[in-house]
Amino acid sequence: MSGSIDIDRTMSRRGFLGTAAGVAAMAALRPLSGVALAGSCTAKVKDSQIGIQLFTCTTMYQSNTQLLLERLAAIGYKKVEHAVGFGTAMTPEGFRKACDDVGITATAGHYGDGLFPYDADTWKQTLENCNIIGQTYVGVASKPSGDNSKASWMAYAKDINKAAPLAREAGFESVFHHCHDGEWKPVDDDPKLRPVDIMLKYTDPELFHVQLDIGWAYVGLGSVDAVCKEMRRYKGRFGTVHVKDMRQGAPVQPGTGEIGAEGFAQVFGAAKETRQNITEFHVESDSSIVTCYDTAQLGWDLLHDMEYSYNCARP
Repeated sequence: MSGSIDIDRTMSRRGFLGTAAGVAAMAALRPLSGVALAGSCTAKVKDSQIGIQLFTCTTMYQSNTQLLLERLAAIGYKKVEHAVGFGTAMTPEGFRKACDDVGITATAGHYGDGLFPYDADTWKQTLENCNIIGQTYVGVASKPSGDNSKASWMAYAKDINKAAPLAREAGFESVFHHCHDGEWKPVDDDPKLRPVDIMLKYTDPELFHVQLDIGWAYVGLGSVDAVCKEMRRYKGRFGTVHVKDMRQGAPVQPGTGEIGAEGFAQVFGAAKETRQNITEFHVESDSSIVTCYDTAQLGWDLLHDMEYSYNCARP
């Protein structure tokens, strides 16, 4: 970040520099890969693909949205994914201006009013707001209502199928659902069926994708290998991702948890192999232990120029 920016931190400078040094050491190990394979190729995360979910910065987002965006731009971010609402910008127009003023684009957002239960008029207003902001994708952070039964998730999938075509007509690439750990576990009334299975089986792959939160998928599935296995099961069905690290089931700073830089690289490689259309890598931490600026800087340093290996051999 720019030296002219004075950032209040909730952890000591020595502690932050120690963590940053750890991330830097991991970065020195690039290129990273989960498994070396015949026909191995490398790819690189582009700076233009790196974003941050503003939920990471909820306190600042709700107190001074403009300053938050200025500081994120100073780190290098050109993309953000907005959280519910528009912070102190108040309106879609105000939020768009705040982003434009610092050269940031809000390409996605968790803002699904009218999606479930589906209401055509409310959904059209949501799409209008998202177009004002300049989004490419429209999504929700979780199913807004209903229980964890098969019937409830089936109803949700049906509503997605009503809403997604209107989103495409309005100019959006796709609608997405952001999965937490619960979507990777069985519904209450069928031990062999998970919410993610219902969403991906009963929705149009051209209009809907699952937003892969790597951290919560890791918690729900139990390992990085299991996350990669899901991508092989559902080729091409995952789009934007959240780069979230975890330790003992709780979010921590990017690159400092059980997943780590190598685990992220393994997931990115599996995504490449299974032809997932990953266009955005959004840094996120749900933790309030550290300030969002530390997390934003560490996330940027982790992803900037990260190389990862993947199997590029074709049958």
